[in-house]
Amino acid sequence: MPDIDPDLPLRLAKTIADIYGDAATQLLQAVARRLARGIDEPGWAESKMAELVGLRDEARAVVDRLTVLGSDAVREALTAATDKGATAAATELA
Repeated sequence: MPDIDPDLPLRLAKTIADIYGDAATQLLQAVARRLARGIDEPGWAESKMAELVGLRDEARAVVDRLTVLGSDAVREALTAATDKGATAAATELA
């Protein structure tokens, strides 16, 4: 039976989880930055409402990057798993 790395699925899953975790962190940091700016100034609430458009654009950029990175990572994980499984099956059948 071929050597199959038992930790491969966990490493692939961690890579994907890290990508999504980083995106969540980026979104939370964007919100925190925007909320903190000028918190003691008059008109702060109105200013924050006006910033929602900018926040939406920033969040959209994070999600767009996530879509690419996440899709690539999932595709790579599935390809690696398929290749390992096919190799294991072929070796076992031979």
